Amino acid sequence: MAQHREQVAKCEEQGHLQCQIQQLQAEIQETRQKKSELMGCFEDPMKLVKGDHAVELQSLVDSLQASKTQMTERIQEKQLAVAEGKEKLNKVQRDTEMLQRRNQAQMTRLRRQLQEAHARNRQWTNEATRLQQSIDQIQNSV
Repeated sequence: MAQHREQVAKCEEQGHLQCQIQQLQAEIQETRQKKSELMGCFEDPMKLVKGDHAVELQSLVDSLQASKTQMTERIQEKQLAVAEGKEKLNKVQRDTEMLQRRNQAQMTRLRRQLQEAHARNRQWTNEATRLQQSIDQIQNSV
């Protein structure tokens, strides 16, 4: 009789284990099915969302794309403005350098003219002094 009881207990345990095995197999099957659905959703992300959420997300995507387009246009405009600014700056720098060279040449000419004027002034002063001395000598001799 003890053997019979042991066999009945083993059968009950095996039955309980069989139920658990069947439950686990069902869970595995459900998990595999969900996995295949999710893998299909990666190909089309809109399958993940349903109803109003899909419409909201699509409108959000559209508005973000429009905003991106506007920003790209603004960036291009700013880059064009920067390029024009650089071109104007280069022109102003070239003009400034040219004017500095002209001013330097003019200053050189003016310095030379001033030196010549000083030289003539010294010459006239020396001549005037020499003539005054001659006049003084003549007056003293007369």
